Amino acid sequence: MVQSYFGSFIRTGDPNAPEGYLAVRGYDDILQAVRQTGRWEQVKSSDGPIRYFDWPCTADPFTDTAQCRWLGYPIEYYLEGGK
Repeated sequence: MVQSYFGSFIRTGDPNAPEGYLAVRGYDDILQAVRQTGRWEQVKSSDGPIRYFDWPCTADPFTDTAQCRWLGYPIEYYLEGGK
């Protein structure tokens, strides 16, 4: 799954490989997991989502935001491009 995300990101800038691409290459297990998990959505707010690379992958809201704030790097720091 991680290799699929990484390969797609390298090829296109989007970690979500098209389902047709996965099907033609016979990546049936990956295709099934992608359908079960859904697309890897871009982070747009402090709510996330974060993608966990389990099998199959899961997505949840950010969990360590208090620690990030304490370190002086709240999630907004990253959402705003490190400003």
